[in-house]
Amino acid sequence: MTAVKIEVDVAKLAQAFNQWMDDYTKNPDAYRDVSTSALEFLRERLDGKEPTYGDECAAVLIEYIQGQS
Repeated sequence: MTAVKIEVDVAKLAQAFNQWMDDYTKNPDAYRDVSTSALEFLRERLDGKEPTYGDECAAVLIEYIQGQS
């Protein structure tokens, strides 16, 4: 994963999370089921790997934050 440094205030961060949830509530089928993500997370841990869930979520959140600019 590429290192990205962002500076964001709490209001912009909250706005990004709200937009993410708004997108989800409008089109939940576009998002992966939480139980699927949880199982993948556990499988990666059991295999001795660092879970990719955090990297995936961070990338999505950065897209939302950058989209506000």
